[in-house]
Amino acid sequence: MAKRLNISVSDSLFDDLNSFKDKLNVSKVCQKAIRQAIDIEQLKQETNVDDIDKLVERIKKEKNEYGAIYKNEGFRDGIKDAHSMDFGLMAYYDCYYRDSDVEELFEYLSSSETSKKYEALLDNDFEFIDTTKDSEEKIDKIHSSGKYTVDLRGSDRSTSIGLSLEEFLSFSDFKDMYLNGFRDGIEHIVGLVRERGAL
Repeated sequence: MAKRLNISVSDSLFDDLNSFKDKLNVSKVCQKAIRQAIDIEQLKQETNVDDIDKLVERIKKEKNEYGAIYKNEGFRDGIKDAHSMDFGLMAYYDCYYRDSDVEELFEYLSSSETSKKYEALLDNDFEFIDTTKDSEEKIDKIHSSGKYTVDLRGSDRSTSIGLSLEEFLSFSDFKDMYLNGFRDGIEHIVGLVRERGAL
């Protein structure tokens, strides 16, 4: 037995419906739309939470693997900048900046060259190089043009859809990984200095 159901529509939809009322079975159109919406909601309820948890873990792992390219680049830049720190700056870092926000730490401790590189990375104005595959001539040519680079060091950045990730993701999606890598690079050098009793 069919049940009656009242629905509300906007004035403009009602006017449009009246124009085609003799060509449409409004009841069947509404029934079909309601059935499709209910089917979707039932499918959502049937989604296995364990499967979603596994998917989330896999996606996070893949994101971290790709982001490691930027984290490693940040680590290299942190090491480079830590080597130019003087005693006062290292001591200040050791006392006050070790546990600070990574953006604040980067702003305070990065060299002007590293800051410029970071801005270029944010603007996606850089090139990937791979020191395990690219010739020194190719890398030197890129560097002599003034372009900043990120070294893949053999990392694969291809995807299952045939595009490389940088074709649809930007550095800003991974900037926190770069900044954390920078902090870790600074900490690595300061830690070695600390271990040798210089701080």
